[in-house]
Amino acid sequence: MSELPGYVRGRAELFKDSIPSDADYYVARVRFESIDIKRHFPLLSFHVDGSRNFTNDIVGRTMIVCKQALEDIECFQQAKYTVIEGVYRNEGFNGQITKTIRKMFDARLKYKAEGNPLQNVLKLMMNSSYGKLLMKPIVKKKVFVSGGQHKIEEYTRNNIHKMIARTPISDKLALFEEPKALTDHFSPIHLGIQILDSSKHIMNRVMCLAEDINANISYQDTDSMHIDYDAVPHLADAYKSAYDKELIGKDMGQFHVDFDLHGSAGNIYAKESIFLGKKSYLDVLDCDGNDAPGLHIRMKGIPSKLIEEDAYNTYLDLYNGESMSFDLSELCSININSKTQTVSKRSNFTRRVSFM
Repeated sequence: MSELPGYVRGRAELFKDSIPSDADYYVARVRFESIDIKRHFPLLSFHVDGSRNFTNDIVGRTMIVCKQALEDIECFQQAKYTVIEGVYRNEGFNGQITKTIRKMFDARLKYKAEGNPLQNVLKLMMNSSYGKLLMKPIVKKKVFVSGGQHKIEEYTRNNIHKMIARTPISDKLALFEEPKALTDHFSPIHLGIQILDSSKHIMNRVMCLAEDINANISYQDTDSMHIDYDAVPHLADAYKSAYDKELIGKDMGQFHVDFDLHGSAGNIYAKESIFLGKKSYLDVLDCDGNDAPGLHIRMKGIPSKLIEEDAYNTYLDLYNGESMSFDLSELCSININSKTQTVSKRSNFTRRVSFM
């Protein structure tokens, strides 16, 4: 949000064949005619069998893209396209969000330096300010009816025409599921996309420039990357020259080493990494100031505490094609049934993972 002029204002207007010159922001349907630069990490994607496929193979495809994404694919991959149609807004921006986020960001830095847990609250608030804009429609609502069987049966008779389910919780309480009208739903999704576009643009600038100067990137996530340690100073210089911005730092829009290594007295880096898939990797950490080895582990859906005892060999076996099961009940055996509102203890909660 730090690089946005604010939330785009105004009602959407239709356009066809070309993008209006006075458009502050737009969403367009375009057909790609050519692409001159094939990237190791392509900028655009489409869905295949429920998963996103990032690819350079977009020639001849018709896609719906937003202003920043279209400008990025044109700039960083030299793509040519034909505009078909779209919607645009041209009434300026509301800049209050950038001031509010800056105030919250600065406050979080202060509380984090003090070790105040309030910093986590601010982090969640800033994250939710984005996620709230992209909420899917809520198509069901829950109604609790109490007062005994007479009240429950009366409610059933009066509402059976719209009832999805009825779940008895006790003799005096029942939970009803009913449809929730879509007309009650409102989500300014174009604002969420505007933020997503901007954050992706920040990553695109760095990653495309890194590729242009032959700085090897091994892995990319939403807001982070694994890049050759020795290439970082060269990338920082190139970034300063290209964009007149400092790449390294802890301000919004900047990057820094995010490894945490207990006892380290120098710059931390990964001397070895095992990448299994999205949000699943292991880094063998070290630092250049003293001997303080450690591990940085991530595996989507599996808590780190279930892996850390023999993490390196676990990741190596998974990398070589083995599948493994983990019992999550070892860490949390509590099971909350959202329908019956009951709490129970489960003896087994197994997840099996494989990366082949």
